[in-house]
Amino acid sequence: MIGLNLSDSEDPREERIKHTCDILLSSFGLKNLLLREKPPDRKITPLVIHYGDLSLSGIWLNYVSAGGIIIAILDSYAPVIKSQSRSTPRDEVNIKDLSTESYGGYYVNRNGRRVPFYFDSVSLRDDSGSHLYFLEDGVTPVASMKKEGEGVFIKLGLDIIRSTSFLLFEKHELIEGEKDDAKFSCNEYAFLLRELMAQGCQQLGIPLVRICAWPSNKPFAVCLCHDVDWISNWRLRLFEIKKQIFRSMQLGRERKFRKAISDFLTGLLFSPKRTDMRTSIKNTITFERSLGFNSTFFFFGNTRARSFLSGDRSYVTAREASLLEHLSNLSIEIGLHGSYASYIDGPMLAAEKKALEFSGIPARGIRQHCQRFDAGETWKAQEFAGFEYDATRMDCAFCFPFEVFHSKKNPEKGRIVEIPLSLMDESMTRYPNPSILIDKRRKFLEEAKKLTDAVNSYSGVLVPLWHPFEKYRGCLSGYHEILRFISTFSPYVTTCSGLLDWWQRRSSVLVHCQRQDNGAFAVKLCATEDISNLCFAIGNLKETSRISGPLKPRLDNRPGDVYFEIATLKKGEEVLMEIGL
Repeated sequence: MIGLNLSDSEDPREERIKHTCDILLSSFGLKNLLLREKPPDRKITPLVIHYGDLSLSGIWLNYVSAGGIIIAILDSYAPVIKSQSRSTPRDEVNIKDLSTESYGGYYVNRNGRRVPFYFDSVSLRDDSGSHLYFLEDGVTPVASMKKEGEGVFIKLGLDIIRSTSFLLFEKHELIEGEKDDAKFSCNEYAFLLRELMAQGCQQLGIPLVRICAWPSNKPFAVCLCHDVDWISNWRLRLFEIKKQIFRSMQLGRERKFRKAISDFLTGLLFSPKRTDMRTSIKNTITFERSLGFNSTFFFFGNTRARSFLSGDRSYVTAREASLLEHLSNLSIEIGLHGSYASYIDGPMLAAEKKALEFSGIPARGIRQHCQRFDAGETWKAQEFAGFEYDATRMDCAFCFPFEVFHSKKNPEKGRIVEIPLSLMDESMTRYPNPSILIDKRRKFLEEAKKLTDAVNSYSGVLVPLWHPFEKYRGCLSGYHEILRFISTFSPYVTTCSGLLDWWQRRSSVLVHCQRQDNGAFAVKLCATEDISNLCFAIGNLKETSRISGPLKPRLDNRPGDVYFEIATLKKGEEVLMEIGL
């Protein structure tokens, strides 16, 4: 357990800060314990994150001098909080004001890559400790470490907690110039925090225990998703004609007249040859199963009478209920693809969920149509309707599931979990013209492979979205090529609900590492839910370290880390390990 101390004990953002810190720590399976002014027993809690200014009071300096580790992270908002009148009620502080400041800058990670941050930073050039990280200019240090007595004091002059909260919980559209750098900024912040923790622990010979992200230490997870906007083929064809007219008009406005005509005719001629949707869905499942994949299908929600321009509601018929039941029997998950206006309308979402569940199959998750999303309202509407997770957002800058935060939590509903979307087929399948599509296909496949490599490096979750039919010639083969590439990594494959279940069971695991009187460390793992194939790693070990306990190390150990796997950890059970020198 990691301690968390706030420099302002009456900070109105306390719950939000703790929640954001827990999300960063969740990527390596740890949690924080909010401390109330008094330092903890350093044998039980040897590491504390201090969020506020970069100076410490006397009692915290004593904690470090006695052998503790403190990582002080800059709170760029603290001066604003302190300047507010204490007569202002705590619940009247406008949390959304956190995102109104200008863009911060970039720091450079261990691999030399630029990582953006979004608020003020502090130079540590005059700090007497060793400098660890720098801004992109290469000369301005923003992280330092030094020994203080028997302990270690680390400073970070970047507000990674506020930047994380901004990216995850505020309305934020990445500007074009920063998209590549900011794709996984929150993962970089989590990795930065982990590196600082590891270096502090290494200085004092303290082992760092972390929970691996996926069962059996799989490299990353994959959840395949499909939107089913239409089941009726003739309605789909009419809709495609309408869209094709607008696309060709756009090409015409760009004076690409030949492409406009070719684009329109290609789409018009290809649509009648398309396989019907039911067969397309079955063919998609067959191919995915041949490579060991499973998937989640989100069916379009529609409870009002609408024209063919707006979608399909034929799943409420007995025939389509039979299709949904057939998919469910194949262990395919069924979710709701919320209609265009439903993203801020809880009652509408509840009605669409009820209509989809006409087949008797519960819909635990949702993906909003056209990525319609409002960070202040959509999650509340989804929670009102009874959903457990959302898979809409592509702008989270994070490739792990996370429990959302908003200030007015409904006490009767649990907080929804966001499963960030990684990529979708729209950028490749927008134009049917072969001369356009070939180039789009090549770029899309390159991007998909690059994205897979990135998610693998973070041990995250890859969530591709693909409409389960041959939109234009060559599109489906592109999807098959992506799946073949992903399968070479042997990832953890599951549905969105399966991912949610695993992440919640993993989150129930608690890790305790306590120094004994003889200098050894006792490591205890326990869980509040049953979990299988749980892996954990013990790092910062020396060559003279010895580990004793009921588990044998896995063979896939890496330098400095020893991995263990627990076949089954029952609720309430404990696994004890001892690390001696």
